[in-house]
Amino acid sequence: LLKSISIIIPTWNGKELLEKFLPSVIKACKYYSGETEIIVVDDGSTDGSTQFLKANYPLIKLVSLKVNQGFAKACNIGVGESTGDIVILLNNDIEVREDFLLPLSKHFNDEQIFGVRLGIRWLTEEGIATDISHFFLGIDFRFGLIECPMLRLKESIKPFYCAYISGGAGAFNRNKWLQLGGFDQMFRPFYWEDVDISYRAWKRGWKIIFEPESRVYHQPHSTIFRCYKQNSIRRVSERNRYLLVWKNINDHWFIIKHLFFIPCRLLINLCTGNLSYLLAFFDALKHLPEVYKRRKIERQNRLVHDREIFLLFNRIARKTEPFYEKN
Repeated sequence: LLKSISIIIPTWNGKELLEKFLPSVIKACKYYSGETEIIVVDDGSTDGSTQFLKANYPLIKLVSLKVNQGFAKACNIGVGESTGDIVILLNNDIEVREDFLLPLSKHFNDEQIFGVRLGIRWLTEEGIATDISHFFLGIDFRFGLIECPMLRLKESIKPFYCAYISGGAGAFNRNKWLQLGGFDQMFRPFYWEDVDISYRAWKRGWKIIFEPESRVYHQPHSTIFRCYKQNSIRRVSERNRYLLVWKNINDHWFIIKHLFFIPCRLLINLCTGNLSYLLAFFDALKHLPEVYKRRKIERQNRLVHDREIFLLFNRIARKTEPFYEKN
């Protein structure tokens, strides 16, 4: 018996992207033999997105937010409205292959699986695809912060473990998602909320699989880079990297390394005039009361220690080689 699937698409001023990519999602739902539903969460758009959806796709469930709430909350609202055993989050700039649902759905017969990362191909505006479906997404602790390197596998292994699921192209066990409370809105408006929920899942003893055969095509940064300045994006991303560590890391040695590198980072950013990264640290400090509450909850629910997770992905990383995106 096939699992039921809910596909959730958060969108903000993405009418043109929905016109271009939504038909492929509808086609994939018709191809899948199990029960499906599509939920579009309009996050306060002002470009006529809601009118477009109502006029052209009346069977799609539309959730309209009056004010922009940010990516994490839009996704959480969508999951709350869903009914499927599996919830799939897709950015509005994702085109899916007709048969992408079946390969990922089979993994959820294993109760240890929290989620599945999809086999993404990066798509340029000219339609040229970069295949990253056989790349390992790892996790490492370097210079006091968490990094998520993209590494090329030396041998073809599929499917395989990966450190995190992209919030823009990933499938999740709905019940486990709800147990974790969904994306943490402390990371609003974007970035690192997907690494956070994935890391919390690993600490609960759940697993994440990368399924290359669930193929989708992504036109990266179609919304964020259009709506935010580069300095703002860097500042938010760096702030969230601090929050990620403060909330989730309990290993004493990692904490010592983190505290050692904080003044080093601040001094380097000050000397180089990197104001965005410098201000990011002070932005993160404002969230300390929130961090403390969340950290306490995560410590109570952990089953796997930080070092076990990093050792697992370090072992896998030995079978890889660096990947560098070509400009």
